[in-house]
Amino acid sequence: RLPDPERAFETATLSIGGDEHEVSVKVASTADGDVYDLSAEYDDAAAVAEATGVPVRDVIRRAESRVRESVGE
Repeated sequence: RLPDPERAFETATLSIGGDEHEVSVKVASTADGDVYDLSAEYDDAAAVAEATGVPVRDVIRRAESRVRESVGE
């Protein structure tokens, strides 16, 4: 079992079709700061998917990947 996690939100800015869209991503880490989970907020991703025509699953993958790069996971 993992120790009590620290949770924070990061914002992923995605460029899709020449427009920028933001998706919140929950970042869970240990007390030592080791990131062990990322989870894009579904409602944000669904709104971007609807606005752009990109499947929500792809929006989630892109957002989580962008945050993963920025937090160094």
